[in-house]
Amino acid sequence: MQVRVSGNLAAPIDSIESPPTATARASATFTGLTSTASDPITNYGGALGAIVSVDQSVIAATSAGGGTGVLTITPQLRDPLSGNYQSSTGTIVCTTGVATWMYMYYPGTAVVAGTTVAIGRHDLALGTQYRFSSVGSSSATTWTFSIGVVPIPTAGTSS
Repeated sequence: MQVRVSGNLAAPIDSIESPPTATARASATFTGLTSTASDPITNYGGALGAIVSVDQSVIAATSAGGGTGVLTITPQLRDPLSGNYQSSTGTIVCTTGVATWMYMYYPGTAVVAGTTVAIGRHDLALGTQYRFSSVGSSSATTWTFSIGVVPIPTAGTSS
């Protein structure tokens, strides 16, 4: 399944509609150390960046010692020639606890670590196609989480 992000993102600044949103990963349960990738997101509108939210709704122990560890979400950019994905440095680290983490990805922004009460920032352009890789740090823990994306539109020119 491919998620399509579209809309008139090149419209004059006084007529920009609300940016389209995408669900990179619907809420699902994921166990332990296995790495999984979200559906690809294709940016048809020319957005330079995005606000990405990770909503961690359940953390549970699957065996003794479980219920601990962190969930790491990594943006992966797609090479348009080979179709291969490469991980970026702009990771989101979700510590244990039910919470929502938000990060802004935009080129030229200062890098700031996010917390459950403050939006983090990464100096990264997401490109025309990307996805998110997820991996947990404990094989004895399950996480239920979703990933949402709101593109940051480029400013158009007024006519």
